[in-house]
Amino acid sequence: MSTSYATSCSKLQIKRAAGSNRYRRDSSSRRLELPGARSGVWQWGVSLLLWPLFIIAASCACLLLYRYATSHEYFTLREIEVSGNRRLTSAEIMQAGGVHLGMNTLDLAMHDVRARLLGNPWVESAKVARELPSTFRLSVVEREPRWWVQQEGGLFYADEQGRIIAPVEPRGFISLPLIRLENADSSLLAVLNRLQQMAEAKRLPFTMQEVGWVRLSQGGGVELHLEAANITIAMEHQGLMDQVARLRAVWDDLTQRGELEQVAALRLTGEKLWVERTMQAAVGAKPATESKPATTTKGAQTSKKPARS
Repeated sequence: MSTSYATSCSKLQIKRAAGSNRYRRDSSSRRLELPGARSGVWQWGVSLLLWPLFIIAASCACLLLYRYATSHEYFTLREIEVSGNRRLTSAEIMQAGGVHLGMNTLDLAMHDVRARLLGNPWVESAKVARELPSTFRLSVVEREPRWWVQQEGGLFYADEQGRIIAPVEPRGFISLPLIRLENADSSLLAVLNRLQQMAEAKRLPFTMQEVGWVRLSQGGGVELHLEAANITIAMEHQGLMDQVARLRAVWDDLTQRGELEQVAALRLTGEKLWVERTMQAAVGAKPATESKPATTTKGAQTSKKPARS
């Protein structure tokens, strides 16, 4: 029995000879073990522990390098270039962007600088550029005021779309026409923009700088008052080009006859233009409206309007 037991044990064990490539199967566990398997598992475990340490060390090195770069005098901001500003000064642009000489160029986040510039009500758009090691460029496009708008008891500058820019202040004061909206929406501002373009093209007999105030209403159309000439001009929304042509012709005719100073108002309705005249009845007397026909330039027709008391 002992002989048979030894024989069975010998069958279950395969001993590995020295220097040979044979493998041993353990009778107790009955599993095959490769040479160096335990060392491979150990190396994998060590690598798994070292990788986080390596990442932490690399992050710390990058942080130290960044701190060194953002504090080194080589990257000190020595030149700031500002362009595109007309109303705002260069100092105001730099202050709005939070940029000043002596800062570190790498420590400035361009996205944040641009966001701060756009926070200024006069800045329409902004571009920011950095040129290492010591230059920063700020380029802005300012909003152009076209009108005054009265809102909530205050007077504000507004752009051509009627969007509020900033309050009217003594510093940098600009005299502009005052818009008065009476039962009208901002869509009527398109009519004013067309008039502005016509004035710039010299189709109107006056400039928009001469306009003291503008009244817009759905039913009453557009009224403009010329401060220096003390003349009110009223037009409809429709047929603006034809109305401007008739206005220019009558204006030139009145100027040639030397009667423009006697005019109080010019009102265009349809194909007709009405002239309201004033005269000085006596020294110190108040102006009164004179009864006189107003002419139009379409054909040889004339239109008359009765005098107002």
